[in-house]
Amino acid sequence: MIYTVIYMDYKNDLKSEVTDAPHDAIAAWEYTRQEYGTVLALVPGHHPVYTSGSFAPIAQTDRATAF
Repeated sequence: MIYTVIYMDYKNDLKSEVTDAPHDAIAAWEYTRQEYGTVLALVPGHHPVYTSGSFAPIAQTDRATAF
């Protein structure tokens, strides 16, 4: 099953990835903890995740042309 996992990397930066994990939620949580470490959320499906770091490149450009 496809999940969107939100986690903290080794530098404590907030990250997200789309990954394949077992269908069972508990097994999927354990699997993603082994793969990604500090898992904050595990959302079934493929979803965009927006964090403050996601908007940093946009803030450095002209917002009128960024969208």
